[in-house]
Amino acid sequence: MSTAKLVKSTPSALLYTRNNVDDSVK
Repeated sequence: MSTAKLVKSTPSALLYTRNNVDDSVK
């Protein structure tokens, strides 16, 4: 259960971070 949660959370965290970087660049 913990593994599935990490796998599901990791992509969201990466997308969130990427969006923040894009906002900073803009």
